[in-house]
Amino acid sequence: MWTRCARRSRPDPRNTQTKRRPVIRHQPAQSPISPRSTLAAACAVATALAGAPAAAQSDSAPRVVDPPPRGAQALASLSAVWPDWPKADGLFDVLRREAAVADRHAVLALEAETLGAMRTHLGHVLHALNPAAVPRLDGPGLGYGLIRAARDATAESYRAGATAVPGGSIDSGAADLATAFTTVSSRGRDAAILARQAAQAPTLETAKATAEQMQRMTGALIDGLDRNGDGEVAMRFGEAGLEQATAAFDQTLEAAGLTRADLKALEVDGLSEMATDEG
Repeated sequence: MWTRCARRSRPDPRNTQTKRRPVIRHQPAQSPISPRSTLAAACAVATALAGAPAAAQSDSAPRVVDPPPRGAQALASLSAVWPDWPKADGLFDVLRREAAVADRHAVLALEAETLGAMRTHLGHVLHALNPAAVPRLDGPGLGYGLIRAARDATAESYRAGATAVPGGSIDSGAADLATAFTTVSSRGRDAAILARQAAQAPTLETAKATAEQMQRMTGALIDGLDRNGDGEVAMRFGEAGLEQATAAFDQTLEAAGLTRADLKALEVDGLSEMATDEG
């Protein structure tokens, strides 16, 4: 025997006596959570989720995730550790030290009173620029060579730009760095050619005439060269030196929100381990 279930009565929408749910109006003073704090909390969660993959890559990653980690490592190789020469603090350090030796002995070559003494200092200039050119000489340079270091720095600058955020601060800064390092490399080759020519000169007078041109090149390795005579050394090919490259590097770090300490910390997990293995 079937039993009919009681059907619930539905309220008649036309019945004005039907009870409505009370409307609770928002009272900012009584509510512990405001819309602004809710929005801030949501933004904080979104930021944390966006930064989670970058943080998972390395515990010592830079504080600002502007470039990809690989781009930051390319910058770190310029100022922290370079695997091919772990004795120095990055390629900048190699370049400065080799350039200083080359310029110092270029000046000493000009001050020499005999052709033999001049040739000795010209050999030291070559050792700082390209030690492969004087393999039998135990010169005062590092043994790496400015020309080689400038080529490596150029390659690392291009790598930083290629792996950074397109159009970002590191992308644009890397282009200036590549220009400066390419100029330093080209100028180093010119100075090496002049050093060889001066060393082959038959007399002290003719050797000094060539050595003077060489010394202008070694000095420009550091200070740059005002080729167009406008009164300043610009960040362009043929003018920039290591001083301009250093300024461009510092500006790039500042624009990216990075410091040299950030790059050093990143390098500990990257290139410095490679340097330990190869050293």
